[in-house]
Amino acid sequence: MTDNRTSLEVSISRLLMVEDNPMDQAHLRRSLRDLSEGLEIRVAPTIGRALELLQTESFDIAMVDWQLPDGFGDKVLNAALELQPPVPVVMMTGGDVSDAELMLQNGAQDFVSKRAQPSEILRAVGYAVTRSRWDAYRKQTAMLTESRERSAAMTRLAAGVAHDLNNTLAVVSMNLELLSGLVAPLSGDAAECLSSAREAAQAAAERCAQLRTYTGSMEVKSHPVDLTETVSIALRQAGITREPDSSGLQGESATVRGDSEILDTLFSRLVAGVMELGEPLRPRLHVGRAPPQAGSQWILPETQNAPADLNIILPWRGRPVDIQDLRRRFDPFGEGAHGASLALGECVGFIRAHGGALAAHSSGTYGHFEIRFPRWNPGPAVHSGVSRRRTDGTTRVWVVDDEPLVLRVLVRVLQLRGMQVEAFSDGHEAYHAALDGQHCDLLITDLLMPGMGGAELIDRLRADGWTQPVIVITGYSDQVSSLSSTEDVCVLLKPFTNADLFDAIDAELGEDR
Repeated sequence: MTDNRTSLEVSISRLLMVEDNPMDQAHLRRSLRDLSEGLEIRVAPTIGRALELLQTESFDIAMVDWQLPDGFGDKVLNAALELQPPVPVVMMTGGDVSDAELMLQNGAQDFVSKRAQPSEILRAVGYAVTRSRWDAYRKQTAMLTESRERSAAMTRLAAGVAHDLNNTLAVVSMNLELLSGLVAPLSGDAAECLSSAREAAQAAAERCAQLRTYTGSMEVKSHPVDLTETVSIALRQAGITREPDSSGLQGESATVRGDSEILDTLFSRLVAGVMELGEPLRPRLHVGRAPPQAGSQWILPETQNAPADLNIILPWRGRPVDIQDLRRRFDPFGEGAHGASLALGECVGFIRAHGGALAAHSSGTYGHFEIRFPRWNPGPAVHSGVSRRRTDGTTRVWVVDDEPLVLRVLVRVLQLRGMQVEAFSDGHEAYHAALDGQHCDLLITDLLMPGMGGAELIDRLRADGWTQPVIVITGYSDQVSSLSSTEDVCVLLKPFTNADLFDAIDAELGEDR
């Protein structure tokens, strides 16, 4: 007889045989003698004895007869599968295949006839153990992967919270400085309150810096990305062969300005989300600003006015889904969001970071996600050259920041120093102002913003010959690497004091200010 231990590459030390017929027991023992050296076989002639042995001893595999004196073998099967780790089961039949197929559906690894040749019995047992161990390995790997992904998602989420908190602290600190300068010299309790508030803001800023150091920051690169190709890659990775329908582009490009790695991750996760809801249908891309498709509702209501004119529709056909359930899928920390996906929750941040919007629709068995982004088109050159300062000596400053509170306090601080200030909520607004012939003496811009960020704004202005000095404000020191050059810009890390801001302005403008 062939040495099946080598061919099966499986080691089995203890086997439970649940069989009441002595002749069948003897046949099985003879068939199994070459399975594994030193194999110990424990025999249980009844279900009751089998359950007792499963609770008190450990086994690599169980061979279970379907018909036993005190019932059917499915009781032993269920008990074996409930153990941790579960014991793989090979069901034995007298020839009725229908019962065996039912047991396969209920979790048995394999089935074999008790009268089968020894080679068939060995093969069934060996393959059952191999499959069981492979299943256990896959589950363990999946759990480890999920744990790592969850940890990474939580880290990125913490980094985002730290960034938002950093902006809030910058606003608090600058307003405290403004307050101390606007009121008469304080004394007593009032002075102590103001001093305590400053100390608390500084302590919070230090904690925030520690959190940013711990989490690190995801470097966001900004370059043209063709979303037709991005969506196609996401489909292929999911095993979907159909290509997206791009007829709605009307000959226009589907290019956005953003981070290709983040956008790849975004659409891979969205396609996976579609597959959880039903059968994926062919995605569609089209251009033009318009209301959401009929029946769509905003998942991110605050983004509905985003300047987005490239629309990607990811449809599916499946069970009816309530729109509130779709919203909860993207909000793992919202009310009633128990079990929501952190992966989809991160998608919200990815879409916001690219100046996009997200809507969804579900009616009957049809539904879709609608993702919008601002298309990227290289614009004409802006005018540049000589100094743009007014003859009356007033300094014109452009301030670009997507956080309204930060923008407001910066404008207030600069205006109180006698400067003429123009505020912009993103890089697109500032760039189009330059295209329209507006001028400034100094640009102060945030680095990370939806749509066109500070790095892209500076690069495009510099490429067009724009020579005005620039101050970059950011909460992430490692994001400075996204600037193509730091030689002609001043970098100011949040949170900063008003004195830090004016020192930077003095350094950039000199005595002419």
